[in-house]
Formats: sequence, C-alpha cells, structure tokens
Amino acid sequence: MPPSEKAVRVSESLKSELLATQTGSKKLKVKTLLKKFGFSRRTEKNSTEIVELLGTYDVLTNPSIMKLGNVWELSYEDWIYLSVAADELKTGSPRTVPEVLPDSWNNDGWFDAVKTKNFRTEKEVETKFIIPLLSKLGYCEDDRYDAMPVSAMNGSKQTTLEIDFALFNNEVECLKNQVLLTVEAKREDRFRKPAELAKAKNQAKSYALWTGCSYSLITDGTTLVVSELARSHVENDRQLFSCEKENLKERFPDLFCLVSKDSLTAYYIRKVGSVEEIR
Repeated sequence: MPPSEKAVRVSESLKSELLATQTGSKKLKVKTLLKKFGFSRRTEKNSTEIVELLGTYDVLTNPSIMKLGNVWELSYEDWIYLSVAADELKTGSPRTVPEVLPDSWNNDGWFDAVKTKNFRTEKEVETKFIIPLLSKLGYCEDDRYDAMPVSAMNGSKQTTLEIDFALFNNEVECLKNQVLLTVEAKREDRFRKPAELAKAKNQAKSYALWTGCSYSLITDGTTLVVSELARSHVENDRQLFSCEKENLKERFPDLFCLVSKDSLTAYYIRKVGSVEEIR
C-alpha cells in the first residue's frame, strides 16, 4: 500500500527542515515523530512504515525507532536524531580516527594462535573467532546482543531479520539503543566463492536501514570484510577493510581504528551532535 498524502507531506517537510540547517541534522522525541505521522501509539508496523518512508527521502534516523529485540528500548520521551544523507549535503568530511591500540592487545598471543585454527561450523566461527575478536576491539559481553531480531519490510510484507551480533555502547546516554556495528558469521571458507561473499554483503546491507547502523563486519573465519553501508539512495556502500585470518595480527591496528568500540562511539556521537530541536 502506498503511503498516505499526509505521510508524504510530513517526510518532505522534515527533509526540507533538515536541509535548511548547517549540519543537516536535528533532534526530536519519539512521541513527536509518531505524532507528526498521525500515530498516537507505537507499533512494529507503523514504526517500519515511518523508517521505510523516511529512507526513500534519504532521511536517516539514529538510533533506530524499531524494536531491536523483543522490547522497546527507546521510550516516548527519548530523543532521536534525524539527518539527511551526507552525499546529498556534499559535506565530504572524512571520519577522523584518533584511537590508539591498548598496550595489551596481543599479550595472550591470540592473534598468533588463531592463524592455524580451523572452525568446523558457523557456530565455531562465532564463538572461537568473532567473540574473542570483538573483545580485542573493546566490546564487552554486555555490549553484545547475540542473534538480535529486528522488524523489517520485504516488499510489502512484514518480516523479521536476525543479526548474528549487534554491538552497542549503552554507557553513553546519547547512544542509547544505537547499534554501533553489526557482525555476520558464515561457515569457514564460504567466501572463497565470490557469490557467497556478495550474498553476505547484501545480507549485512539489509540490516542498515532498520538498525540505523552504518558499519558491518562479515567473516567466514578465514576472510574479514568491513563495509560502510549506504542507508539512502544518494550513498554507495564502501568496503573499508579486507584481510585474511593469517594477516590479521599485522592488519589489526587498521581494523581497530575503523570499528573498535571507542572509534565507533566517537563516530556516532559526532553524528548525533545536533542540538536543534524539531517541534
């Protein structure tokens, strides 16, 4: 079903308001956004409709207003941040990454030992490779949501996606419910087939709109790929990092700078830095 005339007008108005600012972003409360679209209560269906419609106008929401998991983490009084896709604003400002590796990053010899490990199942890729790697990147157990379900649309059909790992930093108030990174695991050596690698990239891309997350890491336990994901029509996916497991020790400083907890925390804080309010 196509969106109503009112929903289209609201989306166009929000985009125009954002484009009129210097930063291309503003904040508003969850209840305010729902009210603008004519909803008095929040459901998975109307939240999905709002996110999808704003996405067609290249308006991004951070954090996502979707139910991430089985409960609504964001309350009606919580702030969300709307922004127009950066390419349309032509800002072109690069993301600076000042993070420095901790001195203890390989004290346990994990990077040396993992070079020769074999992972017999996808679950072993998750437990014996991804989880230790995420720890090296600064994410603790409480930052991880394993097998996180999120509502989405597949054409006109409501569906549920399951993300192997969604990473958060809920210690920072303005990033409450903001997914910093999604991680997808595949069976070992699956990416030797280019079609399987492309399929995994597309799977990660499908998470971007609904989670409000811009970064993904996919791995088959042999190859690691990090991408910056397009969440609008005016952006393109960018592969930022790729390496084989045997080279991970030498390449880890690059990976750390891109997707460590501290690095992505800094990135999203800058993203939601607007103080202007939409009423």
